[in-house]
Amino acid sequence: METPPLPWTAGLPVAQVSLDAPAGGLPRENLEPLLRLSQGDIYDPALVRQDIALLVRAGDFASVEVDAEPWFTIDDQGEPVSAVRVVYRVYPPPRIQRINVVGVTGAARRVVLAAHGLGRGEAFFPRRDKVPAQDRVREALVAEGWTSSSVTLLIETREDGQLSLEIQVDAGTARVLDDVVLAPSLQPWHDRVMATLRQAGMKRRHRITKQAEHDAREAVRSLLVSDGYLDPRVTLLFSQASDGRERLSLLGEPGSRTELLATGRGVPSAARVREIVGVEAGLRLSEGTVEDAAEALRSWLQTRGWYQAKVDGRVERRGDDALLILAVDRGARHRLQEIVVTGAEALDADTVTAALRQAAPATLGRDVLVDAAVPAAVRTLRELYRGRGYLNVVVTVGDVEIGAPRWRLPLRW
Repeated sequence: METPPLPWTAGLPVAQVSLDAPAGGLPRENLEPLLRLSQGDIYDPALVRQDIALLVRAGDFASVEVDAEPWFTIDDQGEPVSAVRVVYRVYPPPRIQRINVVGVTGAARRVVLAAHGLGRGEAFFPRRDKVPAQDRVREALVAEGWTSSSVTLLIETREDGQLSLEIQVDAGTARVLDDVVLAPSLQPWHDRVMATLRQAGMKRRHRITKQAEHDAREAVRSLLVSDGYLDPRVTLLFSQASDGRERLSLLGEPGSRTELLATGRGVPSAARVREIVGVEAGLRLSEGTVEDAAEALRSWLQTRGWYQAKVDGRVERRGDDALLILAVDRGARHRLQEIVVTGAEALDADTVTAALRQAAPATLGRDVLVDAAVPAAVRTLRELYRGRGYLNVVVTVGDVEIGAPRWRLPLRW
């Protein structure tokens, strides 16, 4: 099989690389420094293909043409040699000159204007941009309650090459809430549930939006959780009438109830305790859950100065319900009096102490010792030493001396 002849550009040096825009449209930024092919290189078709892709992407051009012309350059001895001149001719894309929305008014029109994402003067490639624009508008209308809407984007090319876009919309009939019915299991919360639905945007004679559906479901769940039912099931079921109005049936099972009781002198309010220990929807009571709750409350007490606080947790079952009891003994209130640093040579004790306080400003910085803050502070101190070149530094924490509170930090490397 005969080998095809090499192109005339094979092996020739590049004398010049330039950009040309016959129809205008070059961006303000100079794109030539970004080109892979440059003066003095040996002509390489692979680099030319990379440059074409770069120009289309970075310059947002409609098309890029390449001309390779015979040229010459001067070698090291000052003699002319054959070379190639490369010219990239770029053509700007059509741009949007006018956008018109037809077929809708009022709220639906506002949704369309906010969703189409197009602007005058922007580049627009019909094959690339038309369908996404239509989809954005339709998805926004569906989310706002017009579930049977249709969207068509018409494109007209003007004499000057610019584009006029017309967004034709048929919104159809919006979903409107007509009535709300609660399941028997939710009747004890009737008034509160109805108020919660209204606050979430689920109102009679108003459009039913996707956001309102989501917010309503989560708001009712949160209402039940706040009453101690940590794993409620809530379902929104809609039935549509012939006129497009819909009835909402709210189904749900509160499930078992978990009460939280904190006992002892000076414990915070029940609502504050729930927030501190992280009692939230979906919580499953287990031995680990009780331990975590007790430790969270103990750490919170330490931040207020009760370093020796003790919190014992237990669960009492009452039929299908449960009572999580946290018994608190705060003990005496302490204040961090001194941080004793031993073994520090590269940094003096005052610098080490200041670094620890800066690492935990909410606790050590306020002369409050909290066990949970110690690991992070030690890590910060270790990184400080390593930043000074002491890569093998070891930081150990001694016992706290109660009565004359001290925190010992022997440092070795």
